[in-house]
Amino acid sequence: MIADTSAQDQVLAPDPGRRRVRIAIAVTGFALFSGAVAMLLSGWHAGTPTVDAARLRIAPVTVGTLVRDAAVSGRVVAAISPTLYAPAPGTVALKANAGDTVKKGDVLAQLESPELMNALQRERSTTEELQAEIARQEIIAQKQKLA
Repeated sequence: MIADTSAQDQVLAPDPGRRRVRIAIAVTGFALFSGAVAMLLSGWHAGTPTVDAARLRIAPVTVGTLVRDAAVSGRVVAAISPTLYAPAPGTVALKANAGDTVKKGDVLAQLESPELMNALQRERSTTEELQAEIARQEIIAQKQKLA
């Protein structure tokens, strides 16, 4: 049988310095937690600015053509924007810079569209095929005429 171990047990008195450290850690942790919560709440409160309704201008939204700066005496003013996007499929590239002097008939902008260029090449190919077919039919007609 196992003998009683009560003779081996000793009651230890708590260390007063250790209790002070635990209290100091708890107080410091609570202070840090309270400070973090206060900072978050103050940031949240400051993050919602308000504006007086009298300072706002409200207007209806309409659909229309966007007009860039345009000067009439033969100059292009595009505010140094080299590329514009058109509502058509493609990109409008400006050929004249802001402040350039232009004359009637000068190219100011050019539409660059890969889709349109592909369609143009396809139609040119079809035209060449039809011209080759016409030339072949003319040769066949010449042979029949000679025979």
